[in-house]
Amino acid sequence: MGLVDQLLRRAPWFFVQDLQKIYSAIPIPVVAAELQQSPERTHDYLEDLIKRRLLNAAIEYPQEGQPLLRFYPNLLTGPLAKTEEQHHSAIMKQKAKIERLSEQVKTIDARMAVSRYWVEHLKKRTQKPDDGLDRDQSEQMPWGSSRDADGDEDLMESMDMA
Repeated sequence: MGLVDQLLRRAPWFFVQDLQKIYSAIPIPVVAAELQQSPERTHDYLEDLIKRRLLNAAIEYPQEGQPLLRFYPNLLTGPLAKTEEQHHSAIMKQKAKIERLSEQVKTIDARMAVSRYWVEHLKKRTQKPDDGLDRDQSEQMPWGSSRDADGDEDLMESMDMA
């Protein structure tokens, strides 16, 4: 499935996400009219989004009138709200994941230090003619500056004296 096809399939979801920026609650038939779908199909679609936790909203059924789609402004309220313990648990999982990745990076770094290809690269780099600049430093120099900047100034001073 192509990227354009996926975008077209998800266009209603983007539209509903944008509605949440404008409305705190909106009747489902109004959403259906905007999506050019039947109210029943729109209701099912919105329920699916809420169940899959893709939309922080709830469908309300008032005594009189049409069902409403109620949006919640942040993740502290609504069906996507988490308790402090859930937030703490998620942070601890993320921390453990970062620590595992850090260990992998250290291992890879140690392997690279003794890798034959890395050692050959370092040898080639040190054997190149020295132009007075470390390659890393030359890339960090600001635009328009060069190692000859001082030399140009000296040249200009000698011309003024003449």
